[in-house]
Amino acid sequence: MSLIHAGIPEPSAEQRRSATQLAERARQAVNTFNLDYAIDLLQTCCRLDPANLIYRKSLRQAVRLKYRTRSPSFWRGGLRIWWSRWRLRKALAAQRFAAVLESGEAILSRYPWDTATPLLMAQAAEAWGLPEVGIFVLDQARIDHPRHLGIHRQMAMLLEKQGRFMQAIRHWQEVARLDPADAQAARKVKDLAAVSTIQSGQYDEKTRGEEGVMGRLPGTEESNSTQAKPAIKLKIEGLRKKIAADPRQPQPYVQLAKVLQESDQWEDARTVLERGLADTHQHFDLRLAMESLEIEFFRRDLRLCQEQQKQDPSLPEIRQQVVRLQKEILARELAFYRHQADLMPKDMTLRFELGVRLWQSRLHEEATAEFLLASKDPSLRDRCQIYLGHCFRARRNWPLARKHYEQALAHATAVDDMKHLLFCLAQAAAEHSDWPMAVQFGAELAELDENHEDIGTLLSQWKQHISDPTVAL
Repeated sequence: MSLIHAGIPEPSAEQRRSATQLAERARQAVNTFNLDYAIDLLQTCCRLDPANLIYRKSLRQAVRLKYRTRSPSFWRGGLRIWWSRWRLRKALAAQRFAAVLESGEAILSRYPWDTATPLLMAQAAEAWGLPEVGIFVLDQARIDHPRHLGIHRQMAMLLEKQGRFMQAIRHWQEVARLDPADAQAARKVKDLAAVSTIQSGQYDEKTRGEEGVMGRLPGTEESNSTQAKPAIKLKIEGLRKKIAADPRQPQPYVQLAKVLQESDQWEDARTVLERGLADTHQHFDLRLAMESLEIEFFRRDLRLCQEQQKQDPSLPEIRQQVVRLQKEILARELAFYRHQADLMPKDMTLRFELGVRLWQSRLHEEATAEFLLASKDPSLRDRCQIYLGHCFRARRNWPLARKHYEQALAHATAVDDMKHLLFCLAQAAAEHSDWPMAVQFGAELAELDENHEDIGTLLSQWKQHISDPTVAL
């Protein structure tokens, strides 16, 4: 999905359609290991829709797959990369931010372990009004360079500006650990901890699990692992021994991270996965586990922002932050389920979840294909019929929308589901000027609940339009 911000030219419908088609061709190319072709296609997608994180994430994964057997020292690049960086700095100084992002992706596609390019790209993305793109670029660089001081510092500052204080604290903590003499980092950790506590309110012992997002302040709390149940501690120790015995096996890292998450040791889980990614050359299972964990961090931030919004709904910056986090979560969930569905194509539950995210992202044609596949599973059929109705309605195909809504209605047993489907049918009929059908479905709904979604008023309007077609609704 695209995260369009003020000042960014929104891609036209044709550009979006082209980018979607190219991304699908790139996905097929990756599956056949035609990686150079896939990388070229995905670079074009990023140029057509610069705010779309899904394209950038797919591009990174294709590049990592291409160079997974290479060592970082192989990509120093010599004079060629020096010249590319110089042109990138010139473009940034001239405020040609689109060119910086486009050229930066080209550089990282050739020299994926470069550290200067992501820093320049993040500056351009922030200045152009795309802070989430800057955060994403830096986060990808951090995976390959977990001890790079500049990456952690710039990411901390960018996250702080976006109001994501808990994540900013984690990076300021890392800056303080890498450079103990840095007085700014220590001060920021204390200041942001106070701000985030004020925002989230005085939560009780149950919600203290949120500290997993913020991270423990150095020396202030005893590690959660010391408070874990003995059985959990034994399991953690056993998995750590497995990892020590063979660090190249991905599953012990995944299992250990899961146990740590269940014990509310979120930062420890992240550290385990980051180590696993380095030790296993970015194994696919660990990338998926890291994506899932990152989504949970964003969900926790969203809950905190929503709590703050309830306390003071008038704050525009909180509303904007809620919208940004919702978009970010959707983009990450879409990428996650797409990867899962590619890995396990016969799992129809994954197909259904992917279809839901595609529909939420308004990629209705792709969503339709996924729901048609998932509907082959009898346990998912009824829910798929509802979403297929939504998709065809969004695609302005009233006959097929009606067909799938009616099939779902025929199997609906809950009254609320019946009311929802009848309202969808009535609305869709009215949208296509099929007034008799709108009245028919609306009347059936009114018999169940005459107050549902103000159906009585809508019925009166639709009936009036049948008697006098010149009446404007």
